[in-house]
Amino acid sequence: MLPRILIVIVLLLLLIGMANSRRLLRIDLTAYGLFLGAFYFLFVPALLFLFTGTLSIPLLARIDMADQDANLAILIAYLLGLGAIFLISGIVKSRMRPRPEQKKQLVLSAEWMIYVVSILAYFALSIFILRASGVTSGGHWYLAKADYLEAAGTLGVISLYSIWGLRLLIVSFTFELLSRKTISYTFALVVTTAVCLYELLYVGNRIVVLMFGMAGLMYIFVQHGRRALVLTLLAILPLALGLAVYQDVRYMLFSATPLRMLEAIFNILGGRHSAFSDVFTSSFLKVFEHADFVVMLNVFGMAGSTLELLNGSTLLKTIVWFIPRSLWPGKPESITVVVGQLFLPGSRVSLVPLVFGEFHLNFGILGILFFPFFLFLVLSLIKAVTRRIPLHNYLNFLAGFLLFRLPISDILIAVIMAALIYQGFGFAVRRIWRPVPYEPLPRYALKKQTS
Repeated sequence: MLPRILIVIVLLLLLIGMANSRRLLRIDLTAYGLFLGAFYFLFVPALLFLFTGTLSIPLLARIDMADQDANLAILIAYLLGLGAIFLISGIVKSRMRPRPEQKKQLVLSAEWMIYVVSILAYFALSIFILRASGVTSGGHWYLAKADYLEAAGTLGVISLYSIWGLRLLIVSFTFELLSRKTISYTFALVVTTAVCLYELLYVGNRIVVLMFGMAGLMYIFVQHGRRALVLTLLAILPLALGLAVYQDVRYMLFSATPLRMLEAIFNILGGRHSAFSDVFTSSFLKVFEHADFVVMLNVFGMAGSTLELLNGSTLLKTIVWFIPRSLWPGKPESITVVVGQLFLPGSRVSLVPLVFGEFHLNFGILGILFFPFFLFLVLSLIKAVTRRIPLHNYLNFLAGFLLFRLPISDILIAVIMAALIYQGFGFAVRRIWRPVPYEPLPRYALKKQTS
């Protein structure tokens, strides 16, 4: 009973923290993104689990409140570790010496060109990969992905991580440039719509839509305040429910027209479903990826007992990802692939255990002790890499948010690729076109613009 009471208290503290999130923004944007990820992926599923006593997803057995006290205690320990990260971040930042004024000037016209080139490169590379994998001739990307990687080798892996780096650049630059009035709302809306539609109709990736959504909400909160944020959340709830149901019709990609898929979504959400019906509740839970919460609790209960600990192998992928599997057949897999094969062997399904589940499956109970310090090092590494990009505020925020859900190695590699792509495009743009400096590099670029 005690873990259940404590988890309610911790969840309430998370909610209070979100209500005072302007203060958290002053601590660290990457850590703030991680905090928001914990709130987003844990608060609603955990609260419903505590009140109803059960949660389930189609691929895994139902989990009930009975016999979950030990797993909830582990979750509390990791949440306390997350709180320690904020404490460490605040102490480190408060002790840092203020930097002298930077003489280097930010050239917004050059950043705009890098942004446009990134968009063009993203679509060109994405379409090339779809054609090379055979998806455009019929088939589903999730099934063709493994075959494409096997055939393309290291170049295929580099191309996929390059797309992730381009995604991070496009989403973060959209709102960085929008906040500086370098691009219009219309231009930002066109880019957002084009990228999201492409991802939904050809790749089936909702995470990119979530990236735009979270960065957009951050922009509204910073620029227009808490009231505008609440009104926006209420306005986009129908869209969020539609994206949640999209999971159930995603299998129809390339076998049905977009209009047919849209009709299937309306059919699921339509009818006479009350706000308390199973369909509505299930769709609402999918908005917050409740399947990840279920997988995480299962991992807590099995790691070190029925599941052998991975001893950090999934983290090793960060430095060996470029080695072809043909040369190293036993090269470590992502945690999502490992967990998918553990629960559903031979299905090619990827399952997400969240950052707590990944760390626990690697190190077990011992990992709880080292979790805050390890994650602080990861956040520091992300900030060290993104420091090479002048407009990095939204990038840091997104990296922290995604770190809570995606594999740690994948986020680190994607951030490194984003920085390398930025440097490459920036070098080319500045060599070909010599823009005029626009404004000094701000100390805190996310604050509300007054001009």
